[in-house]
This record gives sequence, structure tokens and C-alpha cells, in this order.
Amino acid sequence: MIRSRASLAVLVAPLYMALSAGACSSSSSDVSASATGSAGTAAVGAAGSFGVSGSAGSPAVGSAGVANGVPAGGDSSGGGAFAGASGVAGAAAVAGVGGTAGTGGSGGMGGTAATSGLSAGGAEGSGLTGTVQIMVLGSSNELLTCWRALLWQKLRVAGINHFDFVGGVTDGPDCGVAGYDKDLQAQSGLIISNLMASQFAAWFSAHPPQVILMHFGGADLLANMPIAGVLKGYTLALAQARMVNPHVHLLIAQHTPQSGQATVVELNADILTWATQNTTAASPVSPVDLYTGLDPVKDFSDGVHLNAAGSEKVASRWFAALAPLLEP
Repeated sequence: MIRSRASLAVLVAPLYMALSAGACSSSSSDVSASATGSAGTAAVGAAGSFGVSGSAGSPAVGSAGVANGVPAGGDSSGGGAFAGASGVAGAAAVAGVGGTAGTGGSGGMGGTAATSGLSAGGAEGSGLTGTVQIMVLGSSNELLTCWRALLWQKLRVAGINHFDFVGGVTDGPDCGVAGYDKDLQAQSGLIISNLMASQFAAWFSAHPPQVILMHFGGADLLANMPIAGVLKGYTLALAQARMVNPHVHLLIAQHTPQSGQATVVELNADILTWATQNTTAASPVSPVDLYTGLDPVKDFSDGVHLNAAGSEKVASRWFAALAPLLEP
């Protein structure tokens, strides 16, 4: 028996209403489609959840689209549409949107790099901050010549003002540099081989240094003292300085030339070895070459003591070693 189209619609309507009610009870992430004999509207798959601990999110399973016909069967990638009652297949549902990839965990922060000691700050890695206490330690070339005045001037011209020369002696020529800081720890003819631990301890305790510029040993060689005694004096001085300041930075001079003293070359070679053996991360020991390029005749007034030209060269060598420790 052939029925009219209007009668067919009356029979299909209850089926459509039942299907629609079932779709409304599905998850809120599914989008139901409604149609009357036409192809089902594609369902949009829900977004996947964020990945955990850096793993990618799992793709969501899209809900099947619904048409006015019988289910054609969905799939895990977004679901197929239901076939319409008219026999026309519903349009394929849109695949579910994959979950957003989880964000990887932040890497742990590395520990702060250790500085060379001293109070924190200053040039990177130097550990110097505030007004840096600098002790010039030596004998007549430190006390009586112009290199200290010229070094003070070079630092100021470079904009480095946060330093203070310290020591129990205040003396020295003006050398055309008015008002420079003349504090130091030096004595003419001082033989380091003869100094006791108590003497170094007294100097460093009275004026605790953060940086020491040490130029010692020339008087020992002039007195024909063995190099081993000079090196022993260096070790004693460094040990006492570290007792006062465990982070003291020692700039140790390779000695200036001395006329008739070939042993200066041997001492300077031993100074390089000694510095390597005694330097630490907390309390660095850095050799400074005051020998190379200095002429015992042109740069000295008497073959031992620096003249103006020699003082300029020595001041430049100290500046090159010291300025990087003080620059911000």
C-alpha cells in the first residue's frame, strides 16, 4: 500500500523525537545534529585535555553526527554521521580536535656560580665590591719610585674610584700627581726571607687587604740570599693574609730587572710555578710580569730602582692586572 508523503512524515516524527532526546543526554563535548531526511551535520570533536608533565595531550574522540536516519556508526577520530531515512548518507563528522601538547616542566635553576671569594660584586667573578682595600707590599721600588702615583692616576682616569690603598706607611714622592693615596706597606732594603709570620700577621691584621700587590725579593738577591728563601717568604705572607681574609687576591710581581743579577730570571720562572701551586678559586694568585720589556739601563736610575720611564711601564702592568678586578 502506497502512503502519501504527509503520512510518511507523521510516522517518522516520533522516531526523530526519540533520537533527538538521546542526543541531548550525550556529553557536553558533543554537538548534536538535527535534520529531516537531509545529510547529518558534522559533529565537532571536543579539544583534548592539556598534556601532563610535558606529554602531548590525547586527541578527544569526536561524537557522531546525527541525522534523521539510522546510525551508520562513528569512529574514534570524530565519528561518522548517521544515515538519513531517505537513504542518503549523512556527511562525515569533523574529526575531534587533538589535545594541546602539554608544556614541558621548567628546568631546575642552576646554582649561582661561585665567585673568586671576597665580598660579592665588582667585576664579574672577582668578588670585589664597595671600597676595595689594596695593599702595596714590597721594598724600595714601592716606597721611593713613582709607579704607585701613576697607578692611582690611571685608575682614576679610567673612572675607577672605589679603592683605597692601605698600610702602615704613608710616604712617597708626589711625581706630579697631587693628592694621591700614599698608604702602603714597604721598607727600603727589606729582605722577605728574614720576615717572620708574626710580622705579616701584624701588617694584615692592622690593615686587612682584599687585594695585595706584592713585589718582593730583589733585596734578597742583592744580598745573595737563596731563591728558596724568597719563595718561602711568599708562602708565609700568603698564609698569613688568608688567615685575615680567606678570599684575598694576591697579585705577585715577577721581579723587575736588576743589573748584574741573572738570578732574577730564575726567580721569575719559579714565581710562575709558585703561583700555579698556590692559587685557589677562593683566593686567587695571579703573576704580573714586571720584567719583560724593561731595560736595566733606560728604565732604571741605578740599575735597580725605577726612573720615570720605568715607573710608567710598571704602573701600566699593574693597571692591566688590577683594573679588570675593579671595573663594574
